[in-house]
Amino acid sequence: YRPGEDVWLALDTAASELGEHGRYHLRADKTEKSSQEMIAFYETLMARYPICSIEDGLAEDDWEGWHALTRRLGARCQLVGDDVFVWDRDQEEVPDEALRRHFVHPDGLIRIPVLILDTRIDRAAA
Repeated sequence: YRPGEDVWLALDTAASELGEHGRYHLRADKTEKSSQEMIAFYETLMARYPICSIEDGLAEDDWEGWHALTRRLGARCQLVGDDVFVWDRDQEEVPDEALRRHFVHPDGLIRIPVLILDTRIDRAAA
């Protein structure tokens, strides 16, 4: 099998567990990164490895970071906002332009208004 042709990697970073409000604590590296630094880290990984999808790349409350992540990586890989959309949250909390595409786990707890919002955002981004 050839990486990037036959085999691709998908990451689920669960970044909401790494920090909040745009600050991420990477215990293994003993570092703290901003949203922009996390995005640059993903870009570095994508340059080295055939990554086709990043799930929960930033914290669920880091909307400014999600905008930047979508701008910088959205055309090159699938960005999955599972933590952002699966949990029970008010529709008003989710900025329309935060994500280009959304993935919802079939076993996830999701309300119909959020699913409709997902569809509206997907159509607007197409």
